[in-house]
Amino acid sequence: FAKMLDYLEKDYRSIDGGSVFSLTSEEFAALAFSNFFIDNESAVIAKELFCFWGRLFELSNGDLVLNPQQLADVLACIFTKEPDKIARMGDVTKGILGHRDSIVEVIWGGTSKYPRHLWSFESTTSSINSIPEMPPFVNLLHRAELGYPLYGPKGFPLGETFI
Repeated sequence: FAKMLDYLEKDYRSIDGGSVFSLTSEEFAALAFSNFFIDNESAVIAKELFCFWGRLFELSNGDLVLNPQQLADVLACIFTKEPDKIARMGDVTKGILGHRDSIVEVIWGGTSKYPRHLWSFESTTSSINSIPEMPPFVNLLHRAELGYPLYGPKGFPLGETFI
């Protein structure tokens, strides 16, 4: 596992000029097998160890962030003083983050740094009950207790986060 961790930290992160932010669990397992001949069961153990050690971070959708320190930047994007960004973010200045792509795109989508599937609400509908799920970055905001989902009087989600 040590060689794999070393590869992830030094070589894999530098692909595409260091722009690789995360891997899906499937990509991680394929990388483990193709480069290190590690079977799927051992790849799961490696993933859990790397996350436990703080070398990787698993998001709510299963993606693995290669440099967990970058998550501070992800969360910091919400709290900005840039006037043009604030104007386009709507109610965020009042402490409410609306669960709409037009808002989260201003926060995380302006750069190619973060893959769309990590912040967009478009592809997060559950096939079980058609209720929109939280994108991993919004879920991270809740897990870090920097934001709290808002619910109506009957307990249904309002589609907003209090920050």
